[in-house]
Amino acid sequence: MIRAKLVLRNVISKPLRTGIIILSLAAAAFAALFCIAGIHSAQNDLRDFFAANYGDMDMMIIPGNSSNRVTQEELPAGSKLLAETDAVIKETIPNPNYINYVNQLSITVIGIDTQSAYESHILETPCPTEDGLTMTAPLAAQLGKKVGDTFSFYGYGNVKYSLKILSIVPPKKYLSARQTSILVTPELANKIAGNKEGTVSILYADVPDDQVTDVINMIWDKHPDHACMGTTSLDSDDTMNSMLNIYYLIFAVVFLMVCFIVVSMSKHIVNERMSVIGMLRSVGGSIAGTGALLLCESAFYGLCGGILGTLLYMPFRGNTALAIFAPIGSDEMTRSDGINFLTVFLVILSVTLIQCLFSAAAIIKAARTPVRDIIFGTKDTAYLPSNTLTIIGAVMLAAGVVLHFIISDFIFTVAVAFMTMIGAVLLFPKIVFQRNGQYQKQYFFGTAIAFRTVTDHCHAGGIRFPACFPR
Repeated sequence: MIRAKLVLRNVISKPLRTGIIILSLAAAAFAALFCIAGIHSAQNDLRDFFAANYGDMDMMIIPGNSSNRVTQEELPAGSKLLAETDAVIKETIPNPNYINYVNQLSITVIGIDTQSAYESHILETPCPTEDGLTMTAPLAAQLGKKVGDTFSFYGYGNVKYSLKILSIVPPKKYLSARQTSILVTPELANKIAGNKEGTVSILYADVPDDQVTDVINMIWDKHPDHACMGTTSLDSDDTMNSMLNIYYLIFAVVFLMVCFIVVSMSKHIVNERMSVIGMLRSVGGSIAGTGALLLCESAFYGLCGGILGTLLYMPFRGNTALAIFAPIGSDEMTRSDGINFLTVFLVILSVTLIQCLFSAAAIIKAARTPVRDIIFGTKDTAYLPSNTLTIIGAVMLAAGVVLHFIISDFIFTVAVAFMTMIGAVLLFPKIVFQRNGQYQKQYFFGTAIAFRTVTDHCHAGGIRFPACFPR
């Protein structure tokens, strides 16, 4: 009971400092939950998104400008290749707010074998395109069209096309990112765009699952002007890794900030508790018991910070997990963030352990201080930088500078940057101490010269000084 009262009194005696420590640890817990949710969502929900949009297709290929395009014969046996040709047309529609104005609507013309696309689960429903077109529902609503109507528009060279609307489909799966589009045959799409016969905008390939990476490497080797991206093996995709690096960077920055704040505050707290430590030791308290008292205080800070960070994250749950990827999301995505009770418990426990570990060094040092030095203050209090920490800081700084020119991976680059920063922080006290000694020598040397000059002038003028100021 006495120890609990001491801990409570120590916590509430400095409310501002207590608030800073708890808020810092809460920021660490919030960042941890945010990054866990973001990484989980990126790796799972985005994979589901690509699967919904590209069906059975394992990769998307954008051919270069050359005529040397990847063909079906270059792919492994049992593979499927689906070509798409795109064009863009403009259509004017009345402005609903101003009767004398019109809006220009951009419409994507998609030329694709719709039967093959339906069989590959790219399209949700069959979309007939022979002797007509299929239109998305949002576009039909804006144009006021229905099945059986004729849609007239102008293509390349101001050529007019009038096609019958054979079907109107909802913008799902492949069409979810193309709300205002029409589907036609590839040959007609090339004519509308003014392309050469056989021109292809995008290729979709369905290959054996265990050969996706090999096929991508083969395409890059044989067709270096092609851009190729896997739609199922997202973990090995550079774009995906770049997105995940954002979360790693956020957590690293917040964690480093918390480390500096907690370590600094812990030293001040332990220094202020020296009187309590001396009192407990003088009445027979053990080193372990005294250290446990200070660790309980640190654990209290960590527990409060972890719980507060979790409570602050909960209102944002489901909204922040995919904040970075929201522009390419869809209503069909499962917005799960991977946060459950076990995850929350481990985050709170980790924050508490971090606070205790950062405080442990100062607590152990204070608990081992002799009672006489605590009570009577007989210990030399002159500040001397630790030689061990100075050596560690110099090694970390040198290693960080060298590794900066060797490592190119993003995660390791961030780790090297933080290692260099920590090394500089550990080395800084020694530099300041050395410079302070030089300034003191310069000050005393300058003072001695000035005093000798004054005494010389005084003696020359006949002014006599006591014996303690000899010439």
